[in-house]
Amino acid sequence: MPFVLGRYDVEAVRSVRQFKGHTDRITDMHMSADARWLLSASLDGTVRAWDVPSSMCLQASSTARLEQSLVAVTSLAVYF
Repeated sequence: MPFVLGRYDVEAVRSVRQFKGHTDRITDMHMSADARWLLSASLDGTVRAWDVPSSMCLQASSTARLEQSLVAVTSLAVYF
C-alpha cells in the first residue's frame, strides 16, 4: 500500500503533485504560508521537508537515530 501525499487541482479535478517517500501512515502535515514548502510526519518515524513545485523531498529526518527508536512522529508543531 503506498503512503503518498497528493495535491489536487479542484477546478480541473486532477492530481497535480504527488509526494512519495513515507513507508507508513502519514499523521500530519504543514504547508508554508507561500505554499512553497511542505512538512509531513509519519508513523515510519520520519519528518520530511518537501519542495512543492518540484515534488522533491529535500530532507528526511528520522527518529531511528535516537537510542530508543520506539518513537513515531504523530504530529507537527511549526513555529516561526
